[in-house]
Amino acid sequence: MKENLNGNLRMFLDIHAHSVKKSIFVYAPKPQERYEIARTKVFNLILDDMSDVFSLENCRYNNDKKKKNSARMCIFNDYKLADSYTVESSCFGFESKKEDKNEGKTIQFTPEHFIEFGKTLAQAMSRHLYVT
Repeated sequence: MKENLNGNLRMFLDIHAHSVKKSIFVYAPKPQERYEIARTKVFNLILDDMSDVFSLENCRYNNDKKKKNSARMCIFNDYKLADSYTVESSCFGFESKKEDKNEGKTIQFTPEHFIEFGKTLAQAMSRHLYVT
């Protein structure tokens, strides 16, 4: 299977719910090469720029041994794919980033928030893969 994917797999996303942190955020591996480190962070910057429900602050980059069997780390290690992410979404809500009366307040997610973020995620993937 690895031979069939080499060169063809450009990005991997594993999408989960999170019961503690707020907003939508990403866990990613921490590659060794500077170029790959920057590339990994660019995807999250794109998401943060495009979405009010995404939290760049909550994103983490590491190769913690406790997570070695997670899907993102298996893909990262087996296929050397730096663009391997776990997208986590709060089960409850997000902290508003808008500069209005709701700034910093927690807003409960609605189905519309998730539908809109799905569209944003697809657009961010397209931008990221086109730019990098």
